[in-house]
Amino acid sequence: MEIGRAFILRTKLNTGLRWRVVDGCDGSNLTLKNYKTRSACQEFYLDSRTRTIIQRRDKKSWDIEGQGKSMNLRLDKTNARWFQQFKFKDGKVIGERGHVVEVEGGKARNGANIIAWKSTSKTQQLWEVIYCDSIPIPKSGELNQEYLLVVDKPFFLVSQLQTGRYLDLIGTNLVLKRRNGFDSQKFFFEQKTQTVKSVMQKDKSWGIQGNGSGKNMEIYTTSGQWFQHFMWDDDAQIIQNHQKLDQVFDAGSDSEGNNVSLTKYVYGTQPKTS
Repeated sequence: MEIGRAFILRTKLNTGLRWRVVDGCDGSNLTLKNYKTRSACQEFYLDSRTRTIIQRRDKKSWDIEGQGKSMNLRLDKTNARWFQQFKFKDGKVIGERGHVVEVEGGKARNGANIIAWKSTSKTQQLWEVIYCDSIPIPKSGELNQEYLLVVDKPFFLVSQLQTGRYLDLIGTNLVLKRRNGFDSQKFFFEQKTQTVKSVMQKDKSWGIQGNGSGKNMEIYTTSGQWFQHFMWDDDAQIIQNHQKLDQVFDAGSDSEGNNVSLTKYVYGTQPKTS
């Protein structure tokens, strides 16, 4: 790790296309979360004076809970004692007394705990330091690591319900229809606004009805506000709202012209779109 240079820490466990990184957004505990562009609670730096790893948002240091007696890793006020001091060597983050930072349980699920444990040869203890100033903005044809959508590349969204209907437009409403080859069934991700736009009406993006107050999905003039941001979840094979991750596309009934809406997601219990 370079002194003072902001970085994210990405697990070497298999996460498919998505980056999963150490995150301190949810209170004090460190967890493994989906990468978010320029998120100060996922960005850290090594402090030269204290030899601690400090979060950019709260300016707190990584800390082995209970003054080193626990295995839990959290953020706490900097004191520069041994249970807050770490170095990076051979792909591992190693504490002053040999504790090694790992993903608890060895499963790279979103929200997994980050702990300090004895050194092993397991992949759950291996990390990649990625410096924030080295992460390029995706260009046309490249994958956006946060949204898991390829910039400017037209795509269809196909329901996994029995008839395999496509996402389409009736007026400005997003609905299910049989494949017809029209541009009304084609969409693309725009990097500048980080919204999904209609190929047929390029000035309009997916959005939640009523500026986020409704449930039905529609397209309307691009504003780039939270209710127009959607991402692909490669674990659950769903499209979900970027800001409220429990809100997902629901195809509803498998009928021609049926409206697509947002609903609370319970894994494995409802129709999905992919």
